[in-house]
Amino acid sequence: MGVEQVEEVTKKMIEDIKPDLIVFISPNPAAPGPKKARELLSKCGIPSVIIG
Repeated sequence: MGVEQVEEVTKKMIEDIKPDLIVFISPNPAAPGPKKARELLSKCGIPSVIIG
């Protein structure tokens, strides 16, 4: 997924689904798309676990 797609899906999950916990799994969390997701997750206030 590209940065735009990751940003769109992550925002939708945060704003629409409003989960109690997020587990984010990526083969390379340092890639641009997952990096953007990590940035959004760190600002959202929802407990998150990132697995890479």
